[in-house]
Amino acid sequence: MTTVKMTPEMAKELLRNNPSNRSITRARVSAFAEMMKQGKWKYNGETIKISSAGHLIDGQHRCMACVAAGVPFITELIDGLDMDVGLTVDVGKPRTHSHALEMAGYKNCRKVASIALCVYHYVRGYKKSHTKRVSNQEILSFLDENQDILDAASFATKYRTAIGARESISGACHALFGRSSEDMRDLFFDCLVNGTQDATNATALLRSKVFKDAAAKTKMNKLEMFALFIKAWNAFCAGKKTGLLRYGFSGNEAMVETFPHIYGYPPYVVA
Repeated sequence: MTTVKMTPEMAKELLRNNPSNRSITRARVSAFAEMMKQGKWKYNGETIKISSAGHLIDGQHRCMACVAAGVPFITELIDGLDMDVGLTVDVGKPRTHSHALEMAGYKNCRKVASIALCVYHYVRGYKKSHTKRVSNQEILSFLDENQDILDAASFATKYRTAIGARESISGACHALFGRSSEDMRDLFFDCLVNGTQDATNATALLRSKVFKDAAAKTKMNKLEMFALFIKAWNAFCAGKKTGLLRYGFSGNEAMVETFPHIYGYPPYVVA
């Protein structure tokens, strides 16, 4: 086994000798390439595996990402292996976002991870069929830059029963709405938690929707619930009396209503 600086040229050569590897997950390649370009790719001791015949056994996604990014990365390389060892590669359970956060010393990791992912998708342009794979390193970096998510997770856990919605949604909205106005955010959630009537009727409508969904056998789509929270917030902030709260979600993506933008929040960046 040798530690090497894998260059795009070396990676291209290895990929030419890749006769029977796994199918490519394009989203995974894109995520790896983006991390490499940003200098966030971390050496972790994982190996590029080569057979005795010079065929690539394991490492095709990393090699393709290296080529796409146009930058080298440090890796371990081991050669001289039998081709059938490919059947034993990656048979273990992959580490989830919550596993990565736990290893980094965070608490309440499952909730923090789910809220961080929800906020991450929103600030990059939330879509119904969001296919971008978010790596553990990306979530860790994002959380480092968005520490309000930790407070949001504590809030969502404390008021889970009172709010009734999934903590990933209530927590994400707590963080995102607070970036518009902490005072308005606190008033909004006070009405939602305590059932206090507000002049717009928005929190009452949302509260009704949330608890109706909690009691239903078939749950509302997560995207739809997120959109309803945002629409209620928008009406609340605008002081607009509302008698109807709905989001035009459909299984047909062409018929899906444009996802609402959070009132007072900076325009999001589509990544």
